[in-house]
Amino acid sequence: MHLAGDTVGAGGDGLRLAGGTSSVSGLVLTRFEVGIFISGPGGNLVTGNYVGIAADGTTARGNSFGIVIDKSPDNVIGTSASPNAVSGNVQAGVTVNGAAATGTEIAGNRIGTNAAGTAAVPNLLGISLRDSAVGTRIGGTTDADGNVVSGNLSNGIEVSARVEGTVVSRNRIGTNAAGNAACRTTCRASPPSTPPRRPSKATSSPATGRPASGRTASRAPTPT
Repeated sequence: MHLAGDTVGAGGDGLRLAGGTSSVSGLVLTRFEVGIFISGPGGNLVTGNYVGIAADGTTARGNSFGIVIDKSPDNVIGTSASPNAVSGNVQAGVTVNGAAATGTEIAGNRIGTNAAGTAAVPNLLGISLRDSAVGTRIGGTTDADGNVVSGNLSNGIEVSARVEGTVVSRNRIGTNAAGNAACRTTCRASPPSTPPRRPSKATSSPATGRPASGRTASRAPTPT
């Protein structure tokens, strides 16, 4: 199923998970402020989705942010058997925000590449851990658990001050999925939907707690 935000007003999100223990799989989410916004009691499982990338697994159709976990514990983003492709977004692919965002697992995903992990489809940055997020695991104990975090225009993984207990293991950062070739922004096959702008400061909105997007309310045009 493809959820497209082209006609949604400014600030509209593709999917909001606030009730906890939900499973989301097999969706394509494009052109929203946030593709998937997670808050509340947590325990959600998000697997096998395309977030910011079209159903062909190659063409950028960016949201402002891909997946945001805001003050919500024990969420799982991707598995080795069912990874997400979180690419082409104007800001971060995956954001984990706030001291209540504990025990997040991010595994097996393609973040900044096409679904095959063979060419770059950049986010501004790959994974951003912010505002005292605790105990995030990025990758796992096997190569299959690792994320491919490549092709992004800024940092692959960004861990801010006061973020504690982060484990980063068995990922491929800056290479293709096979690990046998570089996959930086110079190798990208599909440019982002608009030229991303680095935000002046990453801050949280007092009203929503979500990261400030640093972009105007106008939505990115459809690429020609």
